[in-house]
Amino acid sequence: MPVAQMTLANAITAVRSATGHDVDTQVTDAQITAELDREYRRVRRWLGMIVPSLYQVELDNIAIAAGGNSIAKPDDFERVITLERQMNQGVYCPLAMRPQLHAHSGRQLDASGLYRLTYVSRPVDGYTSFAVPEGAEDIILERVAAWVRQRHAEDTSYHIQMADRIQNETRTTLKMRYGAHPRCLLQTTPNTSQFLSFFEEGASLIVA
Repeated sequence: MPVAQMTLANAITAVRSATGHDVDTQVTDAQITAELDREYRRVRRWLGMIVPSLYQVELDNIAIAAGGNSIAKPDDFERVITLERQMNQGVYCPLAMRPQLHAHSGRQLDASGLYRLTYVSRPVDGYTSFAVPEGAEDIILERVAAWVRQRHAEDTSYHIQMADRIQNETRTTLKMRYGAHPRCLLQTTPNTSQFLSFFEEGASLIVA
């Protein structure tokens, strides 16, 4: 299933055409663009949960210097898949994730070394097209069309039903093509573990 690249301009035109509000100014292009952005991010987050590999990014050779214990999250970071530490002979060993935020074990372990981070990316500001599997852009369009209808006090049911139908079809197609994906590939560890593990803290991943 190839990734489609519907542009924002084409999306605005499609929404206006679907609702019959091509020339009125009650809802502006800027307002439609903002709603398209919100729905796109929702659909991307949903797709990243059921098929993480669609938006998977892998970064190698991330260094933590002696005395340090943090890795800054990339700008497009959405959700961690795995964090691995390079061991002897270049072999990477996955670290467990702590189940609680801001939870320190009190142990002073040496976190220096090289790491590999695999994560699900999110859209960053300034994108010009919707990078979703072919056909999934219609989920975004129908939901935004329903929003436009609501702004005009019109019936939204057709667009909502179509969005739900397309989303269900997309889920089925993706599972047939890519198989089932677990929602979380991370092993969790208690805070008392004597081995290195990590947790999220604001803009960083903390290794300790």
